[in-house]
Amino acid sequence: MSRISKKKLGYFVSSKISDQFVDTLVNLNSKNKGKEFVNELFTETEKMMLAKRLGAIAMLKDGYSNYRVSRHLQMSSSTVFNLSKDVKKNQYSFLEDFFSNKKVRTEFLKKVLYYSRGGLPSRTGRDRWNFLNPEEPDEDQNIR
Repeated sequence: MSRISKKKLGYFVSSKISDQFVDTLVNLNSKNKGKEFVNELFTETEKMMLAKRLGAIAMLKDGYSNYRVSRHLQMSSSTVFNLSKDVKKNQYSFLEDFFSNKKVRTEFLKKVLYYSRGGLPSRTGRDRWNFLNPEEPDEDQNIR
């Protein structure tokens, strides 16, 4: 679990530091620089927390139940419930717009679900034998 200092910054200072952080992220020009930046700045726990949150938002946007999100990503049901409430309130409007592109959302979810199964194929469904086929699966393939 990430620790937060008990010493609070004022709103103005906090927002300026946050803005500077975002500006720094935006100025990274390549995927490699972005990976290096994230790997040096965040702990494994912080990276996993953010990745799971992003995965949960994408899964909820795609219509997965809270239970399935919780089970696939090994998140507590209360965390998923709170994220689900926030998604319903449109508090992640940018991410929802980003994931509204079906191809982007499908590719992202395919990878999240694949890695959440430990790299193993689905146990049931049409795609359970796709690991034998070296070609990329169809875009419209059911990823649940």
